[in-house]
Formats: sequence, structure tokens, C-alpha cells
Amino acid sequence: MSANIRQSRIAWRDFYELTKPKVVMLIVFTAIVGMMLAVPGWPGFVPLTIGSLGIGLAASSAAVINHVLDARIDNLM
Repeated sequence: MSANIRQSRIAWRDFYELTKPKVVMLIVFTAIVGMMLAVPGWPGFVPLTIGSLGIGLAASSAAVINHVLDARIDNLM
């Protein structure tokens, strides 16, 4: 049972790394700064949160798609 748990942790960690979390954090940070500069005053908690979450999910999914496509191209080289 212990080996299965260890394997599943490795798999989830690998999936997490596919999303390029450090790059996504920088993208979300830049988006938050942009949202704050776009409107006078505070943009509001809900739009800021939902916008940041959406941008983070979109960037993460794009990173995974990029990894998958690059793996296929790398196999052809």
C-alpha cells in the first residue's frame, strides 16, 4: 500500500510541475498589477479574484498543452 501512495504522490507532483507554477505566478502577478493600474482606485475583490483565478488557470492549461505538443515534436527529432 505504501508503494501505491508514493507512486500517486509522484504522479501528482509531476502533473503539478507540468503547469509551470513559477511562471504562472509571475503571469498572475503581472495581471493583478495591470488590473490595479487599469482603473482608478481599487478594482474590487471579486473581479480581482475571479480574474486572477481565470488567468492562472488559462496560463496553467496553456503550459500543459505546450509540454504535450513539445513532447510529440521532440520525439520526431
